[in-house]
Amino acid sequence: MSRKTITNREQAYQEIKSRIMNGEYEFGEKLNIAALVKEFGLSNSPIREAIGLLENEYLVESTPNAGARVTVMNKARYQNAAITMDMLQQGAYEYCLRTGKKEFLLEVMEESLVEVRHAMQREDKKACLEANMKYWCSFIYATGNELYEKIASKQFDLYLLAEIFNHEDETLDFQKIIRRDEELLQNVRDDEHDKVCTSIFSYKKYHREW
Repeated sequence: MSRKTITNREQAYQEIKSRIMNGEYEFGEKLNIAALVKEFGLSNSPIREAIGLLENEYLVESTPNAGARVTVMNKARYQNAAITMDMLQQGAYEYCLRTGKKEFLLEVMEESLVEVRHAMQREDKKACLEANMKYWCSFIYATGNELYEKIASKQFDLYLLAEIFNHEDETLDFQKIIRRDEELLQNVRDDEHDKVCTSIFSYKKYHREW
């Protein structure tokens, strides 16, 4: 079996993205292209192309004469990211109901909830937030619509960063998170549509103090 060759652009993209997602690059930090070229031993082109891909995912922003930097996170950015995910999840939920995918949705949610419980047991904040976000994206995964998933995936990492920022100074109540997630699953199972929709629009709350 042939092994897929990773291009220089993909290599740079994956490494820079990993550093952003792991917090090695802070919000608003300038990305020094010359330094990255030297570090990776690549030419300018793949580095700039990688940064372009990250811009397309809203993880990096560029301005004339200022260059590229990691996206700036603040209350407005958090709220915009949260509202976008709200709409994507709400639309996916309604689509699943209209197309008879409720049972499949429940299966996806149950599988995702197992991953949330595993993350909670490790008490790893980032892993918990990521697993919990994937659980709430069960609505999207259950649509089976590849294009819709691609659109949502471009928002996922930005929203994960936003949630990490949002809960940075907060101790997570793991049991509360599990109870809320289990309640959502039960409401979907019981066809409590209004409660499901209310949950989607209310579980994302801004916690960070300014």
